[in-house]
Amino acid sequence: MPKLTIDGKEYEVPAGTSVIKACHENGIDIPHYCYHPGLSPEGNCRLCLVEIEKMPKLAPSCTTVAGEGMIVRTNTDKVKKARADVMEFLLVDHPIDCPICDQVGECKLQDYYMEHDRRPSHVPLEQKILKPKRVQFSDKVIYDAERCILCTRCVRFCREVPGTNELGMFNRGAVSLIGLNEGRQLANDYSMNVVDVCPVGALTSASFRFQKRVYFLKTTPSVCNGCSRGCNINLDWDNEKLFRYRPRPNLEVNDYWMCDAGRLSCASQQAEGRLLRPKARMAGELKQQPWGRILDRVAEALRSAGDGKLAVLLSARATTEENYAWRSLIQSRFPKAFVAFTPADFYAEGKGDDILITADKSPNQAAGDALGLRSGSSLEQIVQAMESGQIATLVVLDDDYASSRNPNNRLADRFRAALAKVAEVVAVTPHESETTRLASVIVPKAAFTETTGTFINVDRRVQRIARSVPPPGEALEGLDIVSRLAHLLGTETASGNAAATFARMTASDAAFRGLTWEGLGEQGALLAS
Repeated sequence: MPKLTIDGKEYEVPAGTSVIKACHENGIDIPHYCYHPGLSPEGNCRLCLVEIEKMPKLAPSCTTVAGEGMIVRTNTDKVKKARADVMEFLLVDHPIDCPICDQVGECKLQDYYMEHDRRPSHVPLEQKILKPKRVQFSDKVIYDAERCILCTRCVRFCREVPGTNELGMFNRGAVSLIGLNEGRQLANDYSMNVVDVCPVGALTSASFRFQKRVYFLKTTPSVCNGCSRGCNINLDWDNEKLFRYRPRPNLEVNDYWMCDAGRLSCASQQAEGRLLRPKARMAGELKQQPWGRILDRVAEALRSAGDGKLAVLLSARATTEENYAWRSLIQSRFPKAFVAFTPADFYAEGKGDDILITADKSPNQAAGDALGLRSGSSLEQIVQAMESGQIATLVVLDDDYASSRNPNNRLADRFRAALAKVAEVVAVTPHESETTRLASVIVPKAAFTETTGTFINVDRRVQRIARSVPPPGEALEGLDIVSRLAHLLGTETASGNAAATFARMTASDAAFRGLTWEGLGEQGALLAS
């Protein structure tokens, strides 16, 4: 591994490391536009120039590989002047419309101007070259050519990640701009990542434009629930409202990217159809009830059904801790009850790809194996028991088995018909569904963006999710619900705290041995083999 000296201090880096990466990994900031760690270097913006001893000119640190004995200086007067000159060049025709630009607060052009230039433009506004504005690259991405600095990150993203090559650079000199190649639309499944890689306000999201100034947003690290990949994301929110998902780098899971479907699922978390208050069916009608009465009714339903007449359907859409807490409660109080987990192919909708998207659209299918939930009853067995009139109380966590819209829900018709033979059907879920419409008790649960816990992805990586906004209405976090029920049933098998539940899980289940809540960090950790 070569050793190089940066600003008077010696560092050792892996062979092939670029100078800018060596600097960044050692806490030395190098301003840059065209460089992105997930894309090939191009060296076109020239902002990352550094001084390297024995080189006659300043060198772009993104395309210069660190070599043995190299002496690098990142902050000399010569470097500072070069950066200021680059900034002046990039701003020659910039419209200077920061007050109305949606990128304010996360615009590197604005940030670097304040850090490295701070000089007034030599070109009056009326003499600046006008370019196309509000160009629709797709129904998801809007382009403003006047703000574009032609770093080509977006072009390289389309070429190197999805491999679709929709974008290119057109014209020459001062009238150069980014555009769609002839006959193409920006329509790949990852197209909105070009908004993330754009360092300025040239590419913006059609769904997020002008919704919120980003400096008002709070950010919570979490994991997408759109499929079993478990892409790491940031939840941006303010005043109890979610505004957007953004990919969070994790080189073991999703690199720097996420798919458009996962990103746009943000809106569904707070859309119509959320269950806001607990309800119970009385004289044939679902009526709102206080939490105390609802939980008493559920506890009594579990108690009166007893072992042989109780069935619980756990879910690949709930957190690992919720599934563990329900399993622990049922095993301790009703060891002969039917307990099943979401069938492995239940959420196998559509097809995956070779990048991130998986066919399984549930975020926590792997929890079924890790918790040993597949060795118990199956959904088929529970439906048969329901049809025979054996089940008196059924608890359904999250999944909508009564809906026939899912082509993999082969038991939908039978499940729906069999519900009529069950005295008490308890639906514990965040959203309205066909199952909740047929249930006798509705227990409104927090969505994953309102919950702390873990999901286990397709590669058996345990990853934490964290509560960002509070659940709407009177909904409670899933662990809170099951711990209150456990208390009513006279057992303390469940805790309302995700970290405490995780600790119990690591002590009791071999798959989780050696893991700790703190050790999961923000990048997750693999289950034991």
